[in-house]
Amino acid sequence: MTKLLKNSLLPLPGSRFPTIALTAISSAILMTTIASAALAESYKTSSNQVVVTGLRRRSTYSIQTTNSRGRTGSRDITTNGCGEALITNGTAYQQITIENQVIFPANLPTKTHPRCNPPRR
Repeated sequence: MTKLLKNSLLPLPGSRFPTIALTAISSAILMTTIASAALAESYKTSSNQVVVTGLRRRSTYSIQTTNSRGRTGSRDITTNGCGEALITNGTAYQQITIENQVIFPANLPTKTHPRCNPPRR
């Protein structure tokens, strides 16, 4: 039924959809998932912490910082049981980068940080 030509799209066995179409659909789903994960909320607290939410629980992340004099640095930070990175004295930085997300602490809203109540396993 399907003619095989050079550079033609081959349907999967038992399917009318070409392999390339299924690959495109899978890629779109993956990109949507990645984009959703990248939409972590960031805010600062009145105690000079910068809080980044939506990360993996109890995981270590490398953050890059730039201070008010333009000096760069890096450090590792471990998230709590709720997947939140609590960056102590984070408001002292002009810029913080974590997971390719660039954060400007001066522009963040100030919020009260609720106590972490991690889900039980």
